[in-house]
Amino acid sequence: MRQEEILQIEQYLKKRKLSSQLYDEVLDHFIIQISENMDCEDISFQKAFYQVQLDWAYELEMVKADIFSFRKITRLEKNTLQLRFRNILISSLLISILAEWMSVRFPDTQFYVQIALLLTLTGFLIFNFAFRKMKFSDYIQLSFHPLLIRNIVLIFLCIGTRFFILPYLGVSKNLFGHIPMVFGLIVQIQLLYFNSKKINVLI
Repeated sequence: MRQEEILQIEQYLKKRKLSSQLYDEVLDHFIIQISENMDCEDISFQKAFYQVQLDWAYELEMVKADIFSFRKITRLEKNTLQLRFRNILISSLLISILAEWMSVRFPDTQFYVQIALLLTLTGFLIFNFAFRKMKFSDYIQLSFHPLLIRNIVLIFLCIGTRFFILPYLGVSKNLFGHIPMVFGLIVQIQLLYFNSKKINVLI
């Protein structure tokens, strides 16, 4: 395959605005598939390239990144991100529930848990800015991340549960009191961690 043909593939994929890691993987697949089509079917580069575009049409279709996002990304990247976000949500929720249980069982631990999370978050922020792994525009985008917007929804659910459902059931209103804050901090810490590892989490 000639260099100008590889350049044509690169230009096509760059329009899909894939993350760097995913871009490299898809580019390799495109080159291999096009080369195989040209050799096995004895066809021109343009025809082989068109066939591979059709094969990848569904994965590379531009779709809305998230219900809380205005950006469009490829379906392939969306599936990768949604799986990553699901893992972030599950781990954050489990840790938040554990922290809430500890604050109810051992009230003195609540303060230390929150301080530890705030210090960890501050540390990741300093690290990302100090080593230029994040620009200020990225931080603004991160502040309105769909996962953090979901945390706002969680806050309203917890408020509703605390003041309307728990009293009706005769349960203390202090239950679930700190889950939203702990949840939001853990989500932000994980997003900053992935960003420091140059793993795409910004949509």
